[in-house]
Amino acid sequence: MERETIRKRLLNSLKNVAKLMNIKILYIEEIKDKILGYIRENNLGNKEIIILLSELPNPYILAHELGHCFCKKEESNMERMATDYGFILIRSILNEEEFLFIQDEINPIFGRIPAKETK
Repeated sequence: MERETIRKRLLNSLKNVAKLMNIKILYIEEIKDKILGYIRENNLGNKEIIILLSELPNPYILAHELGHCFCKKEESNMERMATDYGFILIRSILNEEEFLFIQDEINPIFGRIPAKETK
């Protein structure tokens, strides 16, 4: 099992989730304010996720931005909630073995406590 294979499968699955939710994903060269991605509604009322092109192989940005779609607009801690929903999406896509294999990179990004080592 390789990290890159797991990340690629996760990214493709997240793209499928976006497609099912009728959300377009756009990768662009530059985004203001040094952010990696954001979600917006276009002038037709459709949601679009904009991600920095250099982050294309990174499924975690897409998971977080998809997490925004599950947040209620009035939530005061929307960024934290989007992160939590992104984590839930990842956990629902990866099987236990895949998750355990890459949890050391997922947990810090999504604010989870690293798994305790077993003896």
